[in-house]
Amino acid sequence: MSDIELKAPSEFSDADIAVAAHLVKIGGALPTDEDTIALRLRKSRKLGLCRDGSVIVGVVSIKEPEVSYRKRVFAKAKVDISHHSNAPEVGYVSVHEDYRRQKLGQRLVEAAITEDRLTCYATTDDSSMKTILSKVGFSQQGEEWDGARGKLSLWTM
Repeated sequence: MSDIELKAPSEFSDADIAVAAHLVKIGGALPTDEDTIALRLRKSRKLGLCRDGSVIVGVVSIKEPEVSYRKRVFAKAKVDISHHSNAPEVGYVSVHEDYRRQKLGQRLVEAAITEDRLTCYATTDDSSMKTILSKVGFSQQGEEWDGARGKLSLWTM
């Protein structure tokens, strides 16, 4: 497996973005169509892709959420936003099912946060993602709230 390419989404081909969107879709974190996911990936600050040869097997995004979204998330968790008022969000982490249980999700998140030594946050309802976030230095903050698939939690670094 190759290293993780972390760069501006515009530096990836349309085909790469489409494959990444498909991975995010089948990962289930974003309940929308692949075209919408691709648009969101293109709006990211950075996008990380991991390949096995020429096949994309993992994705991570450093997202630039709207201020209103960021405020809503921190309010739902009942957490003061002052230290994260401009922070990006690490998200859209997805690994192809044939490559799970190889710590690739952790490698993707580590690559995303190491690149710029980010002060960032993440939200998740996934137990595997919570484990990854904890292992790479995030800590859960505030209260959980109801999301579309389950209880969401806020993680900061």
